[in-house]
Amino acid sequence: MTALAFVSDKDLLERTPRLVLAERGSTADVIQHLMEIDRRRIYLDAACRSLACYCIEQLGYSEDEAGKRVRVAELAGRTPQALEGRRSKAIHLTGLWLLAHVLT
Repeated sequence: MTALAFVSDKDLLERTPRLVLAERGSTADVIQHLMEIDRRRIYLDAACRSLACYCIEQLGYSEDEAGKRVRVAELAGRTPQALEGRRSKAIHLTGLWLLAHVLT
């Protein structure tokens, strides 16, 4: 049995929104780190030919997850407000990925 089985319904419902906010911030932090890894091209040090390869082989993302993060990292490099939108709940990762296809 998990530890959450002993958490009250009220506490569970109160904790979850905070976790979602933290998750959004963490995603933005991951994207920022990926931007810097790409800028320095240090994925090569991990024997990866690209940032996407690094995300898949070293970080364990699926191809889809890696592709979204790489595309959003590219968008954030051109449009820094993109990550702030993620942090503030204004837009989700898939929304940023979709915007990256049309914003040039």
